[in-house]
Amino acid sequence: MALITGTPKRISVLGETVKMAEVAFMAIHKNLRKKKLAQVLMKEMQRRMRLNGLNQAIYSGPEANPTPFTSV
Repeated sequence: MALITGTPKRISVLGETVKMAEVAFMAIHKNLRKKKLAQVLMKEMQRRMRLNGLNQAIYSGPEANPTPFTSV
């Protein structure tokens, strides 16, 4: 069993609002990790994001993202 979750977000980067996806959670059964299922899930998430017009994503963990999280 495996699961990956993502939601579309509008995030402000350097004063410009950018439409992107936030991938917040991925869980894979321990026995399936050696079969490279994580890469398959990530590629499928990217494929579905592109179909919905989202070309950028943030992959976050359980902690809150610091703001600002980008710099030039």
